[in-house]
Amino acid sequence: MFVCRACLRKGLGPLPYVRTTQVRLVTSLRTIPSHGLRRRTFATVNQPAATSLATNNLRDMAKSNPDEEEDSPAMKKLEWVVKKHLQYLKDPKLIADHVKATLQKDRYLEALLLTRKASRDTKVTVSWNHLIDYTMKAQRLHASIKLYNEMKKRGQTPDATTYTIIFRGCAASQHPKLAVAEALKIYNKMITIGQIKPNTIHFNAVLEVCARAGDIESLFTVVQTANEGLRNPNNLSYTIILNALRHQGGDTKDMSQEQIWNNKIVAINRARSVWEEVIGRWRDAQVSIDEELVCAMGRILATGDKLANDSIMELLEQTMQIPNFHKKEREAKAALAEPATETSSEETATVSAKDGDSAQTETTSEEPTLAPAKLRPRATSSSSSSSSSIIYPKPGNNTLSLILSSLHKTGKTTLGPKYWDYLTKEMGVVPDKDNYLRYLRVLTKGRASAKAAEIIPLVPTEALTPMLYRLAFTCCIYDKFNNNAFEHSKTIFRDMIKRVRIPDPLAMRLFLTSARANFASYEKDLASKDADLAEKTKLKLSLQLTTCLDMMWVPFRVLTRSFNFPQEGEPPSTSPQKMNAISKERKKEMLHAARKMISAYDNVLHGAVEPPKSMSQILKARKTVLVQMVERFTLKMEQAESSGGATSSRREKEAEDEEDDGWREISDEDDFETSFKRADSSSYSSSSRGGGKGRSHSKFERGSERRRDRDWSDADGDRGQGGRKRGPVSVYKHRKPRDRLRWELGERL
Repeated sequence: MFVCRACLRKGLGPLPYVRTTQVRLVTSLRTIPSHGLRRRTFATVNQPAATSLATNNLRDMAKSNPDEEEDSPAMKKLEWVVKKHLQYLKDPKLIADHVKATLQKDRYLEALLLTRKASRDTKVTVSWNHLIDYTMKAQRLHASIKLYNEMKKRGQTPDATTYTIIFRGCAASQHPKLAVAEALKIYNKMITIGQIKPNTIHFNAVLEVCARAGDIESLFTVVQTANEGLRNPNNLSYTIILNALRHQGGDTKDMSQEQIWNNKIVAINRARSVWEEVIGRWRDAQVSIDEELVCAMGRILATGDKLANDSIMELLEQTMQIPNFHKKEREAKAALAEPATETSSEETATVSAKDGDSAQTETTSEEPTLAPAKLRPRATSSSSSSSSSIIYPKPGNNTLSLILSSLHKTGKTTLGPKYWDYLTKEMGVVPDKDNYLRYLRVLTKGRASAKAAEIIPLVPTEALTPMLYRLAFTCCIYDKFNNNAFEHSKTIFRDMIKRVRIPDPLAMRLFLTSARANFASYEKDLASKDADLAEKTKLKLSLQLTTCLDMMWVPFRVLTRSFNFPQEGEPPSTSPQKMNAISKERKKEMLHAARKMISAYDNVLHGAVEPPKSMSQILKARKTVLVQMVERFTLKMEQAESSGGATSSRREKEAEDEEDDGWREISDEDDFETSFKRADSSSYSSSSRGGGKGRSHSKFERGSERRRDRDWSDADGDRGQGGRKRGPVSVYKHRKPRDRLRWELGERL
């Protein structure tokens, strides 16, 4: 009885008890803890979330009139808070500052209610601007437009900043088509009936809205509203137009190649007409040109054919006074091609002069010219004064990137070092990561391995990436007819192992490929009938490959050991799947490089020239270690793919710890028979892994033998376990803590 509180209230209602007793009874029943009456919360029940009012602000932002909830306790409390604030906030600036601080705390409803209350007797346009800006940043376009309309209804006149916030918010909107419609509607009203006329900032903002949406027709409709007064176009206006023309193709998946090419031609022609107007106004000192505007025009020309790409150099010479090296080369070749003999007849001279003039006119008509068309007549008196006031923009990283991209596309790779030296040394341009990458691509296409070996040491450490070394080694591979290509490759490899802690496996494989591919210059010697010359050439090629393998040995050991630790520069990730995927790809590339090294060892050992016995022992021992390493890693990867989970990660960890013994102390000074046995004994056999006496005996016996072989001295060592002093750390430091514990236990047992 009286288990349910509703039944209790229903039962106590008609009873003729005294009210005080009833209240006392109900109060006492409410204080009883309901341990067994736990209510289950279902996901389908709409319960009030235990969050603050600020959490639900974005949900209520679409409501333009929250006065409908004035009866709720939360709204009554909020009105009381707003009323108290307005008692002390009388100045519009203080109100705007308070609204801005409230919005920074995500209390949108409070800021909105405060602004509405203050709008009754105060001009708070700045506060409304803060609200519109807040909703625009939250990607609530409709809510922002409603606030703009409500602002006008409440007698608050929008200012120029209000329209700037609206247009910039429309440009950043995730719904570009809707944003274009709203922006054009407001912009046209400003022109026709608005108290505030749009200026250049509004003009550029609306252009940006149309450009982001890819609506070229609307963009040129807005362009027609420009004038010589408030809406005078500046360099940013033309930059937006040119960038919009470059991206007007949009999605080209469903287009044919002919349609794509026609769209590019139309875009280039439109851009040329725009550029003519830019140059005309620039020479009249009505607009300034910056690097961004010049590169925007250059990027459009780079999408065209070879002639359009050649006009990029003329564009830079016209606007930045960068010399056109290709034009100078053509003039030099033309001067050398002129005949040395001259005709004695005046008729032949005049005929040749006429032919030369006609040929010159034909060449100039075929070449694309960027000379500006005179859209309006200019007086000759002002031309001299305007020419002296022309300011040329200074080139930067964007200009250097544009030049290198054009040279790579047109194949004029010999001009790459000239422009690089001119811009970096004479113009003072500091190259960035993208500039180095594009420059190496130009050198790779031009097979200039010497230039690649010169530029790699000059790259800053923070700009070093594996792609730079890959491109440099690829350049040496392509430059196979150069006798010094492998020397350049060695210079690049030494720089990599000096400045990079963990070498890139693909870069190491490309370095090995450069050693094996650089034999084209020796083909004549190999095919000669002189037996001694052919034998010397074979020996030279064998020594070249052996030198490459010897340089790769220690860095490759560092690479294989790096799988036990996170790679340098790699961002920490909480996802084991992501880390395993990255490690798996690097392991695959490392195994590929190891197989290439094994193949190179076979070529040296079983080639036409047999190496000396001492060198042969070293090569055989290293090849054996590589073969065992490839087998172990392949087996681990197969087990990881089959089993997966924590078991595979534990197996990989154990196998990688054991794999360190295989890489230990194989150098020229060691006894390679002992090193080979040591490397062979590092991988436990299947019988020793099975457990029992065989496993413990082999493990502890091996540990005790290694302990007995060490020289323990009291003078050179530090205090170890059991009161003994350890010997030199040079041999002992390669051991893992787990292996040390095994050796200590084996010694004691």
